[in-house]
Amino acid sequence: MNQRNSRKKGRYYFLQKKNSFYATLGAAGSYNLPVKNDSSDYFLRTSYSRSSTESEHVALNASSAGLILVVSAGIEIPVGTTWEVYVEPAYKYSLDPVIKHPGYDRVPVEHFLRSISLATGLMYKF
Repeated sequence: MNQRNSRKKGRYYFLQKKNSFYATLGAAGSYNLPVKNDSSDYFLRTSYSRSSTESEHVALNASSAGLILVVSAGIEIPVGTTWEVYVEPAYKYSLDPVIKHPGYDRVPVEHFLRSISLATGLMYKF
């Protein structure tokens, strides 16, 4: 499964002098897309007892969508009169599991997105 995000966030500036400091708070929608090979995403569940061992192969379908909270802070540094460089560390916190299976309620691990990232970029001001 391939995971895709679409996000919206608001930016609040603390200081806007030569260098601008800001904080953001936002949300991102997260959803999974199927891959070409359906057998690539699965988990294997095995149950053991005294008399037998039972294995179950469960394919994971692209059926999950969820909400992710995004918090970040950054700095914008002017480079010339029309260009700015920015650096923005961020933390993403998933409210819903990344993988949900519609027909199987015994998923052994619910995967939640918890990540730290660093964005850098160059902006042109019109």
